[in-house]
Amino acid sequence: MSIPTLPPPRGRWPRWLLGACALAACGRTEPPAPAPRAAAPVSKAASPAPASEAPRPDTLPEGTEAQQAEFEQGRALMTAGDTRGAVAHFLAATEGPVTGTQVSASLIAADMLVQSDRAPEARALYNALLARAGHIAEVQFTAGRFFAGQEDAARAIEAFQQALRLQPEFLPAYPLLGALLVQTGRKDDAAQILLGYEQRLVLRLRQVVSPTSPEVERLATIDLLAVVMDERAEQTLRTLLADPSPQVRIAAASAVADQDEPEALVALAHALSAEKDFTARTVLKASLARARARATQGRPAAPPSDAAPVEVPPSAGPPSAAP
Repeated sequence: MSIPTLPPPRGRWPRWLLGACALAACGRTEPPAPAPRAAAPVSKAASPAPASEAPRPDTLPEGTEAQQAEFEQGRALMTAGDTRGAVAHFLAATEGPVTGTQVSASLIAADMLVQSDRAPEARALYNALLARAGHIAEVQFTAGRFFAGQEDAARAIEAFQQALRLQPEFLPAYPLLGALLVQTGRKDDAAQILLGYEQRLVLRLRQVVSPTSPEVERLATIDLLAVVMDERAEQTLRTLLADPSPQVRIAAASAVADQDEPEALVALAHALSAEKDFTARTVLKASLARARARATQGRPAAPPSDAAPVEVPPSAGPPSAAP
């Protein structure tokens, strides 16, 4: 049986994993009641849930001083290219109570172990993390990616379904779950999942370009779309480089910088030449430099300290122009 091939993480994925502060604000302190083991339900949802609320659970406590110290050491070594040393410090940061820092360190360490061909150690780390923090959708999704890459379809499907039970608006899980359901012979379930993905994606694309949407919701939607590798989402993010709002242009520039398409470089260069706002221009320069480095090196540039949410595997939906 064939399992969908997951490409190596692109720019926004490792940068999101480095965002301990993001996870510190997006977990639950108590897990929800267990849900039945069925395909994640899909509702028609005439309008999307607020993006600032839908993609994230509640809160996790901040890391202990020891966890934060180990995490910062790991981040510094990762940026310097010392993978072995970084993994050691990130693993040290996983010791102790479940906190935002502990969960982030676990996700980063597991990802680095996979990239270092140490999959058995990564599996053990994911199993431990699911046991302690399986109530966080990002944890379920990341574990699902790993299990799919290891050709463990049953566990990948279970993890993606649980991610969607926890956060129905977590768009990146839909196409991967749909592809796995198709390849395991569950085509009716897959059709339901992919229909839900299309409905939610279209609503988000309309919301983010609408001048009547509150800016805070548009910014949150940009973060959500940036973790979805779908041509429609990527094209929409590029159009936002010309948005009237400087804050929207800044957020879009950061997202577009991590796209692999040649159009991203062209769009960033054009936006920079037209940009008048000093702050937005500064961000555009940095984003263009990062995009050029990615294009030249064929891999993500070293992540900045203010890590942002990241991109994930390709969408199963057909490419088309954004609505």
